[in-house]
Parts: sequence; C-alpha cells; structure tokens
Amino acid sequence: MEILKVAGLYAAGVIGAGFASGQELVQFFSRYGLVGLFGVGLSTLALTLGCGYILEYCHQKKVDSYGTLIESISARIGHLVDLVYTGFLLVGTGVMLAGAGELFSTLGSSLTGSYVTALLLVLVLLGGTERVLKLSTSLTPILLGVLFCTSARYLIVHGITIPIEIKAEGVGASILYASYNLAFSLAVLAGVHQLLNTRIQRWQMAVLGNLPLGLVMLLLVLTLWSLPPNQQRDAIPLLHAAADWSIATFRLYRIALWGSMYTTALANSFALAQRLSTQMNLNWSVAAVTVVGAAAASSHLGFIFLIRLMYPLLGMAGLYLLILMWKSLQKQS
Repeated sequence: MEILKVAGLYAAGVIGAGFASGQELVQFFSRYGLVGLFGVGLSTLALTLGCGYILEYCHQKKVDSYGTLIESISARIGHLVDLVYTGFLLVGTGVMLAGAGELFSTLGSSLTGSYVTALLLVLVLLGGTERVLKLSTSLTPILLGVLFCTSARYLIVHGITIPIEIKAEGVGASILYASYNLAFSLAVLAGVHQLLNTRIQRWQMAVLGNLPLGLVMLLLVLTLWSLPPNQQRDAIPLLHAAADWSIATFRLYRIALWGSMYTTALANSFALAQRLSTQMNLNWSVAAVTVVGAAAASSHLGFIFLIRLMYPLLGMAGLYLLILMWKSLQKQS
C-alpha cells in the first residue's frame, strides 16, 4: 500500500496541464513523426530508471526534504541552488493555479477559479502527509482512466494514423521530457522516500509509477496523430477527442484537465510545505498556507507568461540538479 501511495503522488505530479491537454505530448513526441513512438518508450524507460536512482540516493543520504537533498549534492552553492529550485516549484504551482483559472474563465472570473483551487489545496494540505497521499492515490487512477478511455474510444472509432516522416531530433526531445519531469519529481520523492523501506520497494514504485504513465502517453500520442491537422494545432487538442464522444465526455474531460492541474499543484505545494516545516521549523499549517498563498500570488502573472518565459529557465535549473546528483553518485562508486 505504501508503494501505491508514493506512486500515486509521483504520478499526480507528472500528470499536469501539459500532459492532459496534449500540448506537452505535441511538443516532445508527436511533432517528430515516427520517432515519437520510440521517444515514448525511451522517455518511459528514462523516467523509471531516474525515479529509482533518485529514491536510492535519498535513502542513502537519509534526506527529509529537497532542501537536505540539495545540500548533499551541492554543498558549495547549495543555498543558491535551493533558492532557485524553490522558485522553480513555487512558479510551477502558480502555473497550475493560473491554468485552473483560465480553464474555468468561461464560468466567471478566472481569478475565482485560481483561488478556489488554492483553497482546496490548503484544505488537503492541512490534513498532513497521509491526507495528501490518500487523495493522490484516489485521484490519479481516475485521471489516467479518463485519459485512457477517451483516447482508446477515439482510436477504435476513427482508426490509428501513424505518420511516415522521421525526425531524429525527437530522441533528444524525449530525453529532455524525462529530465524535465524528473527535475519536478525530485522534491516529491525526497519527501516521501522514507515510506519505502527496501530496495525492492523503491524499484517497484519506480515501475508502478511510470508504466501506466507510459501506456497512457502512447495512446494519447496515437490519438493526436489521428486528429485532423487543424485540431492538432489547438491549445488543448485532446479536448476534440473528448467532444467527438459526447457533450458529457467533453465536460468530464475538462474536469479531468482541472484535476490534473490540481494534483500537480498539490504535489509541488506539499514538497514546498515540507521544506519549510522541516528546515525552517515552521508549523505545518503555517507552512502550507504560506506556500499556497505565494503560489496564488505568482499566478497573477498569467498562464501563458509563466509557461513560455519561466518554465524553460526553471526546467534548466532542475536539470542542473540531476547532473549534480549523477556526479555525486559517480564519486561514491
């Protein structure tokens, strides 16, 4: 059960707005033609191995949050890297809150959507680690199930279209995708690795957390290829696959898209709150409210601005941490 809880929280962090909307999958896989299929497999393998090695490293160093993890791999400039990575997670949470606001802007103010989502984050975080894990374990299979059923039905009805072009740069894009998501996941895994007591459990979690993601990713890429070209270029292309089924499915998919933003924001804010409470001796409730409040403030910058300008910079900071960890592991061996 502990393995499933950690896997659920990890997958909840990966299934963000870009994954569920299809936008990330277009940028990293489907646009590269047939290489995209190979890229999905390569990325799933890289995520599984990276996840397992991160858990092993956290266990060896006995870290209690991403702050101590950063100190162990970057003692010389650890404080600076810690600050940048904290900004990385905070803005990532702000992106999800801004996206939630944009998604429901048609129902009223986008600001209302962002702050209602922020309030729901606080309510779950106040329940502590166990409540966060239980909710993630419950929501993640539902989100993956909606994505799976929507894409599988579309492919059954309309058939599978596989492009013949081959773009070799798709190999690098798939590795970048895995590195980007592992960088996000560092904080989450550093905070919950203690629940996995043995090496077997840690690697079981790496497999259980990534294989379902890889399967759904494959179906979604196939669905993107099967959509008409004009729909593939939309901001949320996979909504067309849901709308093709029924109005009810379209609405359900919008809710699932919001849920993917919520679970990612929950995973990030949980890691941030844990960082504040363990290393700055803050009360957990104060830490949770502080983190979500700061993320809500950053969401005012807007969804598009945060995605286009901030994510690439913060993603590189996360990739730098992975490189430092790899160097540290090499020194130990």
